[in-house]
Amino acid sequence: MAPRDDLNNLLNYALEKAGEFIAETGHFDSFGAGMQSDGRITLLVANTEQAADGSRPDPAEINAAVLESLQEDARAGVYEAVFSCSDGAVTVDEGKEVDAIVVRLEHKAHEPVLVALPYWEESGALEFGELGRAPSGEAVFFGPPTA
Repeated sequence: MAPRDDLNNLLNYALEKAGEFIAETGHFDSFGAGMQSDGRITLLVANTEQAADGSRPDPAEINAAVLESLQEDARAGVYEAVFSCSDGAVTVDEGKEVDAIVVRLEHKAHEPVLVALPYWEESGALEFGELGRAPSGEAVFFGPPTA
């Protein structure tokens, strides 16, 4: 499969999973996944269980744990492509800020891409805005692309 196809498959997977998490709880903690050379996708979620005192892990710590694990496996050659997905925010029409599913996608043979999909609840249903894409700059998981 071409790198672009791998990234599209990972993006669809990320958006589907994030949508499921939002539908269940109204939000989601950062998660990620890696795609092996045979196309299999392995989901990675951090332990977000409440501590004995009722506190939850800091979202920045969850995101860092996901990124570190993906980076280690990607650089070890376990994955051809990876993504990290977090619950963020974007500005839409008239400067209104809304929640967004933010996905950072990387393939070892493609430039990194950052994607954001705004979402909100309206009349009890989850609504989505327009998908936005942008280059994400320096590679986090693989280092500079090889092709």
